[in-house]
Amino acid sequence: MNKILLLLTLFTQIAFSQTGKNYISGIIINKNTNEPVPYVTVYAKSGNEIKTNLSDELGAFSIQNLSNKQYILTIEAIGYKTINRTINFNGSSFVDLKKILINENVEALNTVVIRAETSTVTQKIDRLVINVGKDLTSVGAAAADVLNNVQSVSVDQQTGELSLRGNTNVRVLIDGKPTNIPTDQLLQQIPSSTIKNIELITNPSAKYNPEGNSGIINIELIKNSRLGINGSVSSTSQYGRNFTQTGGVNLNYKTKHVNFYGNYNVNGGKKNTFGSLERRSPSTNYQDIDGNDDFLNQLFKIGADIDITKKTSFGISTSQSFVDLDYQNNTKISDTQNSPILSDNQFTFTRKPKNQTYNVGIYQQFGEDKDHMLSIETMYSKRTQPENSNWANNISPNDKSSNYTEDISNNNDLTLINLDYTKPFAKDSYIEAGLELREENTDNQNFSTQEVLDSNSNTVSRDLSNFTYTRKIYSAYFNYKQQFNALGIQAGLRAESYNINGDFHTDVDNQNSSINQKVNSLYPSFFATYELNDDNQIQLSYSRRVDRPSIKQVTPIRSWGTPLVVSRGNPDLKQEFTNSLEVRYNREVGIGNVSATAFFRNTKDNISRTVSVDPTQPDRAILSYDNFDDTNSYGFELAAYLRIQNWWRLNASTDFYTRKIKGFVANENRSVTNNRFNFRASNTFTATDKLTFQLSTMYRGASESLQRTRKPMYMVNTGASYKVLKDKGTLSLGLSDIFNTFGVKFSSDAPFDQDGQFKWESRKVTLGFVYNFGIKPKEKESRRNQQDHEGDSGGDMF
Repeated sequence: MNKILLLLTLFTQIAFSQTGKNYISGIIINKNTNEPVPYVTVYAKSGNEIKTNLSDELGAFSIQNLSNKQYILTIEAIGYKTINRTINFNGSSFVDLKKILINENVEALNTVVIRAETSTVTQKIDRLVINVGKDLTSVGAAAADVLNNVQSVSVDQQTGELSLRGNTNVRVLIDGKPTNIPTDQLLQQIPSSTIKNIELITNPSAKYNPEGNSGIINIELIKNSRLGINGSVSSTSQYGRNFTQTGGVNLNYKTKHVNFYGNYNVNGGKKNTFGSLERRSPSTNYQDIDGNDDFLNQLFKIGADIDITKKTSFGISTSQSFVDLDYQNNTKISDTQNSPILSDNQFTFTRKPKNQTYNVGIYQQFGEDKDHMLSIETMYSKRTQPENSNWANNISPNDKSSNYTEDISNNNDLTLINLDYTKPFAKDSYIEAGLELREENTDNQNFSTQEVLDSNSNTVSRDLSNFTYTRKIYSAYFNYKQQFNALGIQAGLRAESYNINGDFHTDVDNQNSSINQKVNSLYPSFFATYELNDDNQIQLSYSRRVDRPSIKQVTPIRSWGTPLVVSRGNPDLKQEFTNSLEVRYNREVGIGNVSATAFFRNTKDNISRTVSVDPTQPDRAILSYDNFDDTNSYGFELAAYLRIQNWWRLNASTDFYTRKIKGFVANENRSVTNNRFNFRASNTFTATDKLTFQLSTMYRGASESLQRTRKPMYMVNTGASYKVLKDKGTLSLGLSDIFNTFGVKFSSDAPFDQDGQFKWESRKVTLGFVYNFGIKPKEKESRRNQQDHEGDSGGDMF
């Protein structure tokens, strides 16, 4: 590890040693459509010196840190004709090429490249935008694999739980919109080939819903803007201890005024997780656990963006998600690891979750300024998750407390309405304002045949448990942005009224309980970004956030279990509030980008996992959630995206944070300081124009909570890709967790003194194939578009 840190330090010193003040900038425009062309590779070459940049979403690029000498500028984009231009500074420090019009290449009409070969990072005023590139170790895999290669982000390979800077209270958006699909399922259903950008918003502005006190991760999906038919097909096979298969197709058809898009993705197969728990007190036992998933996930989305007039547009889309899951868990219990089996338990269930989401939006531009906009967006999402489960003890088949069935239904619907307005003032300032209504309704039922003891010690059937939950949130926000030469500021305030009503009923003892809360809160945010010069930027940001308990965290109905471990929610959970302060330094260097970030968070009523003893079965542990005392956490991050040589690119990041946690557990007040260190690095080696290799490593340091200590985890991955079919297709071969080291080991002392470990299929061989295609519009249509924009070619330098 010390060698890795020394290497990262060396790379950082190399990056900071690069000097030069000259730069070249411009905006790349499609000559036929007059639209910006994003993610185009631009080279500036002088002798052996080569510097590159990638155009952003608006087609803009800037190559910095150039010397005062002659360069050959090359603009390359598959599907377009290559442009070469000689650039001389002639005593000036910059050359602004303004609009650069590029022509489609008739000989490459069937080729579409919509992403760069490697990841790039862009620092915006309130977020970090990472163009994920074609990371070889995640080509064709799911979004969970991509996120595990992104700085500050971790995905638990066992549970699918997502965390940002070690905090699981993170909100996930898809194209800026929430979804009803649970995060762990969502990240397995989105293929990596459909992802354009990952946005890390650690201190979101007042415009965003304040939920997720560690911030927001927004996953932007690809939606092609080229005329005609464009798309891609992909297929991936993975083999670890079991076999899984993923496939998908993405299509776009764009005319002058309408863009139709759709995709279908499916993945299925088997997964295996095994582990053990060795308990020493208050009773002694050894649990051998073997879990198997047989699953099929399908995700389907279609939509259209329609230009009603030049200033009015309309968007409509729907996504449909279907899952078939058969799960089987075998838990064998004995006094010690090698003693005779005392209990042989089978837990099986079948789930068929279905999620339906519908989005409609209308967007109105005022005047000639594209930033003067009014938009209205609505979303309705309905989710159902029926489950039939069976619990059986093969040694005591007649014991109805451990041999029973459950029939569970989970129904949830979400309605969201947004009104947003933006208006520029003068040259460098504008305001944002908006309203939001969010309503969520949940109805969960569990009918169980299990026999339990009631309050009079009589044996009764558990029968029906029912939980209904309604949450309404009314919001209004205001943001003001202003640019003062090198200083940019943004200040905002969001006001919310949070109302919840819940009722829980169980037939055992005819128990009833309810929950009612109404909380009015203000959420300020502030950002200040100062450009020290063309290459150096420093940013200060502050926001107040909230973590509202999820349905899973408040539902008292079981969500997962083994004979001695049951997981369920806590309906008495309160909201968790966080004040977050962050300072970030970003530097553009001749070979890439480096950044350093320091952050501090104060959290009130911290929500965390708990382990308690089941009062009806003293040997069984109940996993749930509770509010703990206020906590403080602080840390720092270092990240580098560097092109060390023309054939070697490095993406590396490291972070350290410490968090003090206090709370009342196991009948005593406890306090612990959790220090955690993480590191990841990805190296990409270009052997030829067609062949590329990648080697990456990840280290996730030990962590500690009030009841559990987890040991460090690490893994090494490798991969290779080869372009085929005239560069329209890419074959990839990867091996993850080469040394089979990635698993979780932990120990706890309350309420049970025990050690545990779990291992899943982290070592896998992956074979993937992606094929991109496109059909040029008819010749007469191209001519018509060119005539429509005739006279708008000012700034064409070539």
